[in-house]
Amino acid sequence: MRLDAHPGLLDRAVDHFDVAAHLEAAGFGDAFARRHGAADVYDYARALPALPPDTPETLSVRTRSPREGWVRALLLLAGAVVMALCAPAAAGAGAGAGSNLSLTFIATGLTGWVLGQLVGFVTWRRAGLGDLAGAARRSVATAAIVAVPILGGVTAATVLLGGAPLFATLALSSAWAVYAVSLTLVSVLGGLRLLALLAASCAVVAVGATVADATIIPLVALGVLSLGGAVLAARTYRATTHLPPARPSRDDVRAAFNGAAQAALMSCALLLALNLADSDDRIPLSIAVILAAALCDPAIEDLGLRLRSLSYRSRLWRAVLSGVISRTLIYLAGIAVATISAAWVVDLILGIEEDPASGIVPDAVVLGVVAPVFAVFAFGSAIVLRAGRVGEAVWISALACLGFAVFRIGFPVALGVTVLCFACLLAVYHAVAAALHPHSW
Repeated sequence: MRLDAHPGLLDRAVDHFDVAAHLEAAGFGDAFARRHGAADVYDYARALPALPPDTPETLSVRTRSPREGWVRALLLLAGAVVMALCAPAAAGAGAGAGSNLSLTFIATGLTGWVLGQLVGFVTWRRAGLGDLAGAARRSVATAAIVAVPILGGVTAATVLLGGAPLFATLALSSAWAVYAVSLTLVSVLGGLRLLALLAASCAVVAVGATVADATIIPLVALGVLSLGGAVLAARTYRATTHLPPARPSRDDVRAAFNGAAQAALMSCALLLALNLADSDDRIPLSIAVILAAALCDPAIEDLGLRLRSLSYRSRLWRAVLSGVISRTLIYLAGIAVATISAAWVVDLILGIEEDPASGIVPDAVVLGVVAPVFAVFAFGSAIVLRAGRVGEAVWISALACLGFAVFRIGFPVALGVTVLCFACLLAVYHAVAAALHPHSW
């Protein structure tokens, strides 16, 4: 629960027990508290700043702006552009460079995705409890603990199984992982403007250098973006707390495990989706997926503003209920349309010609069905995660894997499309249900 979700509650309370009583009166009981790592609602209340503002125990919580969702979307897109432009120079040329490059790019993106999910779960959980200092200390420790095995495992698997270049894969994965962790920390603790300025500058330089055929400059831009993001994250950390990083608690590890399970399943679904297309169509499909992931954040941020009114139990509850349903469906449809449009536009720009023998399914199915359906899965899992329904997020990710795996098994394309669309409808149902009845927001 964010502290600004119930304005006036903490001001009216005289102690932590009064806060717990207000929470229970609003419908938040022990089950809600346990989802945030507390033993019961009283333990949860003790984690919140329940005393008057002039007391030493009061914690300051940064007010969130609805514009931050769009800023984070642009940060993700800018980082992806820089990484994509520097990948050709990193992978090098020669026999099999194209396939090795695609493997390197996919492995790099998945590394940042998994690591960002792990750190994000710990950070958002602590911030939701009003413990910003703990969010910084434990998220940094989590990143340090899990980064080495993740980077090592992804690099080894890509090199041994795919023949990708070792140094390029390790360098790109490391740089992107540092940026992903920095983006997570800065998003929660503050400092998005500086990071946005840095990312935009690096993206402009990388694009300009690519147009001028200076392939080495994008590599420098990625290095500056990664190191600059780390410096900004360290600056934000020091502004939040002067204490050293602390080991994540058992509840933090459990939350990170849930996030890792969801991220791993979505990563497998993405690999399956990319494997359905030939090598040329993977480029527009990858760009469409990145766009879908970026659009999830501002859409959920806007939904969160509307969902707060549900906590007030106002007289216009039915109107708000209908509004949340319609907005959720509009966002799902909008992200799907944006994804399919981006895939087709990039396909036309590159002038890709269909080769029936190179892909598992026709190009029209990849760009017209796989791309928007994956966008719906991504937004569906993201919204239930932010709503505190982690089990449903894992279930949606498993549905995505199942839907794309049907094509790999060898069933007819029509049957595969039917199964995939049915799984997509289930994801839509869970997304709407999570928006209507969030456990936390």
